[in-house]
Amino acid sequence: MKPFYLLIISILCFSVLLTGAKNADKNFPLFENTCGKCHKLERIFVIKKTTTGWNKTVDWMRRKNKNGFSQKDADKIKIHINNTHAYYTEQLFKQKCAECHPLDKITSLRLPAAQWHNLVLREQAKAITWIALDEAQDIADFLAKKFSRPETYQ
Repeated sequence: MKPFYLLIISILCFSVLLTGAKNADKNFPLFENTCGKCHKLERIFVIKKTTTGWNKTVDWMRRKNKNGFSQKDADKIKIHINNTHAYYTEQLFKQKCAECHPLDKITSLRLPAAQWHNLVLREQAKAITWIALDEAQDIADFLAKKFSRPETYQ
């Protein structure tokens, strides 16, 4: 019975995230109509890729697709995927970290990127049933990119 509830909760969370992504990005209909012809849309949440990795994938799909889509459309799809990942990671940070810590205290730290990674992985080790390792890595990347001292993030 427990796996059933976890499945339902996962579906509801995905729906909320997808709804947020739709509202956050005007390129969602293009992504949905182009990529959704062949792929499940949650693929961008399940498959872990860097921005460069997703950009290469979109370019490869554009070349592979017999009907094709324009480079302009490919660029808009890349923007959508990148915006969706940024939105998802920020929500993940808020959900997971706020359970135990005031978010403003975390974001005011302004640590170097390596220290963000050390801090988040140390906290994840204390709560391995609450934060998965890949989630912790996503959160650490988000914090390093958004809240590091400007000269420290590369």
